[in-house]
Amino acid sequence: MIRQHYGHINLGHFHDELTKTRDERQKPQGDMTAINEKFDQVVNAMQKNKAETVVDIVRQQILKEHGPYNPNEPGGYEIFEGLVLLKMKELGQGDLYEPPDDLPDSLKD
Repeated sequence: MIRQHYGHINLGHFHDELTKTRDERQKPQGDMTAINEKFDQVVNAMQKNKAETVVDIVRQQILKEHGPYNPNEPGGYEIFEGLVLLKMKELGQGDLYEPPDDLPDSLKD
């Protein structure tokens, strides 16, 4: 009875598909190196945007809390950026702080 019911099914044509091994024609298409590089670029851009956004938010917060710094006062800019860095470290985001290009080398350390 089982042969009568299932006997018409021929699995022979599936044999090749089920037992084949991977060869050159079956390798994934596309250059994975290029895809990985693009992914890294996107992630780095996102991290940079996040860092810029977090630093901007903290700078605005420092301005609200301490008022604007006097650029004519010696060390005013450096003190302001020092407060920004301290606040970011307090928030656990110190690794995102990148000092501005025009900041003297003394604060970068």
